[in-house]
Amino acid sequence: MTEPSLTRRAVGLGLVLVAAASLGFASRFLHDPLMADEVYLVIAADHLAREGRPMTRTKADAARFAAIARASGPSADERDTGYALWHPPLYIHLVAVVFGLAGTGAAQARLVGLVCLLATILATYVLSQAVFRDRADRRAIGLLAVFLFAVNPLAIQGALVVDIDTTLLTPALLLALAAIARSLDTTGATRDLALGALVAALLWIKLTTPLVILPALAVVLAARRSIRVALARTGVIAVVGVAGFLVTWIAYTGTLGLPAAAPFEHLGASLFGVGPHGALPAVALDTGLALARLALWASPFLLLLWGLALAQRASELASTRTPRSEDLLHLTAVTILVAYLFVGRTTFSFPRYHYPVLPLLAILGASPVLAAWRAAGPRYGRWLLATLVGAAFVWLAGDPLVSTYAAVRERLVAGLALGDVIRRVALQAAVLVVTPLAIASLGGGGPRTSRAPAAVLPLAVATLSYSLALDAIQTRADYLVRYGYGGVGTREVLALLGREVRPESLVLAPAELVYGIGNRASPFPENGVWTSGPALAGALSAAPVRAFAYGLPTNTIEQLLFLEHDPRVVAALRESFRRWTIGSYTVWVRRP
Repeated sequence: MTEPSLTRRAVGLGLVLVAAASLGFASRFLHDPLMADEVYLVIAADHLAREGRPMTRTKADAARFAAIARASGPSADERDTGYALWHPPLYIHLVAVVFGLAGTGAAQARLVGLVCLLATILATYVLSQAVFRDRADRRAIGLLAVFLFAVNPLAIQGALVVDIDTTLLTPALLLALAAIARSLDTTGATRDLALGALVAALLWIKLTTPLVILPALAVVLAARRSIRVALARTGVIAVVGVAGFLVTWIAYTGTLGLPAAAPFEHLGASLFGVGPHGALPAVALDTGLALARLALWASPFLLLLWGLALAQRASELASTRTPRSEDLLHLTAVTILVAYLFVGRTTFSFPRYHYPVLPLLAILGASPVLAAWRAAGPRYGRWLLATLVGAAFVWLAGDPLVSTYAAVRERLVAGLALGDVIRRVALQAAVLVVTPLAIASLGGGGPRTSRAPAAVLPLAVATLSYSLALDAIQTRADYLVRYGYGGVGTREVLALLGREVRPESLVLAPAELVYGIGNRASPFPENGVWTSGPALAGALSAAPVRAFAYGLPTNTIEQLLFLEHDPRVVAALRESFRRWTIGSYTVWVRRP
C-alpha cells in the first residue's frame, strides 16, 4: 500500500513555521559583541566595502610589544594590515555588500548568517527530496529533517557566527550534493561539466570541505556502476572544477593585484601545522574532547540516531551490495566528521568546521524515525508529554556546555579542585542516559520485533527535547554561547574600557576588546605575546599603555597562569595599574 504524501501547501506551511521558530531563537543574539576570528572577517568586509580590497588587521609579535614605548609613526590600524585571503573571499564579498547597504556592524554581519540559515533549511529539504526521490513519503522525511536541523542549538548559534563554514558554505554544499544525487543514474558529458562548474563555485567559498564530495561520489559510483566509470566521471568533475576555479581565481587576483598564492599557503600551513601533534595518548585525548564537544552541541542523541541509521545501512549493504543515494550523504558526513576531528577540531570551544554535517545527520536520521513512527502507530499525546519531560530533565540539569568548558577552565586558572565540577558533569551525564529511557517509558517505545525501531523513536524525541531545552537555556543565558562559551562580562569590560581609554591611547588586550571599543591605535597581540615576559614587561612599563585586559573567553589556561604569576608582569602591573575583576575578565587601568 502506498503511503499518503503531504501536500505542497502543507510542506510550505511547515517550512515557514520551522524557519520562524529558528529565527525566533536566533534573533536574541544579533547584537552580541564580535569575538575572536569574527573581528578579522568584519574588518576585511568593511575594508572591501569602502575601498574595494579584502584587507584586515594583522597581529603584532612579542618584539613589537617589547618596543612599544619607542614606537612612533602610523597607528596600528594603518600599520598592521594584510590580505584577508585565508580562503577565497566570496563570503567576505557577500558581507561587504550588506555593509555597503546597511552599514558595518555585528548585527549586519549576522544578517548574512540568518539568510544563510533560511537557505540551509530550504537546501536541507531539497537534498532530502533528491536522496529519497523514489519514496512516497519523501516530503514527510524532508519536513522532519528540516525540523530536527532548524531547532538544533548548533544550527541556530552557528548561523550567528561570522564565518564561512556556518553560513555560506553549508547551503551551497547541500545544493551541490542534491545535484550530484540526482545525477547518479543519468549519463552525459553536459551533466559532468555542470557538476564541475558547481565544484568550481564551491571552491570560491572554501578550498577544503567541498573536495570531500569527490571521493564520496567516486565510492558510490564504483559500487553502482564500475571503478572505470567512477574514475572517469569523478575525474572530469574534479578537473573542470579545479581548472574553473584556478582560471577565475587568477583573473580575479590579477585584476585587483592580490597575491594569488595566499589561500594555498594558508591551506598548506593548516594541513601541516594544525593537525595532531604530540604523543598518541595526548592526540587521542584531544580528539575525544573535540568529539564530546561536538556531541554536546549537536545533541548526543542525534549522533546516536545517525549511528543507528549508519549501522542499519551497513547491514543492508553487506547482504544486498546495492548502494543508494543516501550513501553519498553517509560518506560525506563520515569524512567531514573524522577529518575535522584531527584537523581544526573546535574554535574557542565551538565546532564550526563540523557545521555542514548537521543537516546531513538530520536527513539521515529522519528516514528511520518516520518509519518507526508509522510502525508504532500515532501516540501524539504521549510523545508530546515525553518531549516535555525530556526537555525538563535537560533544563534542570543545567547547561552541559558550560560545566564541561568554562567551569573547568575557571577552576584550573584559580588553582581550585575540580570536585564540584566533576559531580555536576556526572549528574548531567546521568540525566542524558536517563532521558531517552524515561521518554521510552512514557511514549511506549517501538515494535518489539526490531531492536532499532524501539530505540529510534526515544532517541528522536530525546534529540528534540535536548535541542529545545538547550535553546531555551542559551536564550536566557547571561554568558557567551558561541566562542568562549560560558564567559561572563564582555559587555561590561567594553563599557569600562570605553570610559577609561581614549581612542588614540594604547591598550593591550585581545582583539575583540580593542576592536569593540573602537580603538584604532593599539595592535592586536599574537598568541606568543601573552606568555612573553620581556614583551609584556616592556609594554606595561611604557607610559603610553593605558590599560591591560585579558580573560577566559579568549586566553588559554597557560596564558592566564603566566599573566597571574610571572614576577615581571605582576611587578609592572602592581606598580602602575589598578585592578578590576569583571566576570571572566581581569582589567588593569593605569593610575593617574
